[in-house]
Amino acid sequence: MTGRLAQVTVVGDDKKGIIARVTTLLFERGVNVEDLDQAVQEGVFRMTLHVDTSDMVVKEETLREALSDLGDELGQDISVRFPGDRETDRIAVLVTKESHCLEALVEARKSGTLDAELSVVVGNRDHLAPVAEDAGIPFYDVGDGSGTPDEEWLLDILDEHDVDLVVLARYMRILGPNVVFRYEDRIINVHPSLLPAFPGAEAYRQAREEGVRVAGVTAHYVTTDLDQGPIVT
Repeated sequence: MTGRLAQVTVVGDDKKGIIARVTTLLFERGVNVEDLDQAVQEGVFRMTLHVDTSDMVVKEETLREALSDLGDELGQDISVRFPGDRETDRIAVLVTKESHCLEALVEARKSGTLDAELSVVVGNRDHLAPVAEDAGIPFYDVGDGSGTPDEEWLLDILDEHDVDLVVLARYMRILGPNVVFRYEDRIINVHPSLLPAFPGAEAYRQAREEGVRVAGVTAHYVTTDLDQGPIVT
């Protein structure tokens, strides 16, 4: 989202007429759609709009309520994020067993080099609960006995903590479209190779077998295509 545009996100079951209803609501309130992107995967509909609200004829909260009401009517999850919603971002960290990434984030927050709030840590196993608790951060284990996460519970947690950004800190699970679509361009992963080469599992082995001489890591936004999202750095 650019600094001057608000972002409207629509996620739910695929059905006809959603785009027309949402864009009409925005038009009637003086909101101009500058970019629209939509997709359907595994029966889940996703639409992201970047909109100019500078000539909007209603208050921000009124627009938020109108979109929420329309979402209830259409059976969709509709939310809007305004550029000035919050001065400090709230981060959720997703983890599995390895602690070094979470520990680095905690230390960065303590030192002030991370200008954001670590609001919650969510694991698909409970191994890193002590690290989060020592740092005073709420921890939730949403995995079953085999580590399979309950993504509906995960979404409830992210919503409860009003999260702006999700960071995958050695989270060893692939997020489904129901999560990714709701947090498009707001989920960051660190992959242990220089993307776009060697996506997926065992990146180090792939690189070694190809005789790669330059090693590194890539931070990228998570999409429904594994390790194919836009590269941050």
